[in-house]
Amino acid sequence: MDVNASIPLDQDLLAKIASRDEAAFAQLLDRHLENVRSLAWRVLASHADVDDIAQEVFLKLWKNPQSFTPGKAKFSTWLYRVTMNACIDRQRKVKTVPLETIEATMADNRPTPERAAINTSRAQRVADAIARLPERQRHAIALSHFQELNNIEAAEIMNTSVEAIESLLGRARRALKASLQTDLAELLDGTNP
Repeated sequence: MDVNASIPLDQDLLAKIASRDEAAFAQLLDRHLENVRSLAWRVLASHADVDDIAQEVFLKLWKNPQSFTPGKAKFSTWLYRVTMNACIDRQRKVKTVPLETIEATMADNRPTPERAAINTSRAQRVADAIARLPERQRHAIALSHFQELNNIEAAEIMNTSVEAIESLLGRARRALKASLQTDLAELLDGTNP
């Protein structure tokens, strides 16, 4: 028996949402909320705006589930595009992107307070370098490296060509390398600053 046969596809849930099926909406929300929140955080670098963006995206989906056209793109790709548009709209309204301290990723064995401070400092330097990138390069990095989308999906979300995505990523990586040059050895080998 196929275990996945009982798991409804996103398109099936959308059809139910069009009929105002709240359970289908809850299931789709549960399936995609963290990815939407993650992308919004990566693009905006602001925890304060993440929930607002997620609410805006899923409210749009609830109000107009027909805005997704099956066969034209994967649902997740479409949802990332809606999220990216909402983030871009938010950036245009605010004009500045606030930076918040990035929490260090904790390993299974808890680091000492000194190591935690070093990790937070490193994460902040990388986040600051990413935040200084031009907007489209920052978006390409967020989609490719943090959302782990391939270049075809990223190009579709950003409404550009695969070649343009590759160029944006190349320029972003070179800029990050130059910006973090003094920190690069430390960041790569994990030594103290």
